[in-house]
Amino acid sequence: MTMMKILMRKKKKSRKMLVKRRKPLCSGDDVTDDDPADLFDTNNVVVCQYDKITRNRNKT
Repeated sequence: MTMMKILMRKKKKSRKMLVKRRKPLCSGDDVTDDDPADLFDTNNVVVCQYDKITRNRNKT
């Protein structure tokens, strides 16, 4: 087995462990004190969504 395959397996295992460690969401996390209509009652708002793209160089 190549070193790359071993590293990929370790990454998959670590991702699975992170998913298991996360606390489940519950209704106690919800914030319902504010009126949702008040949140959008603003002027001159710009909302942007973007994906961060990085370049990984292979070191051989």
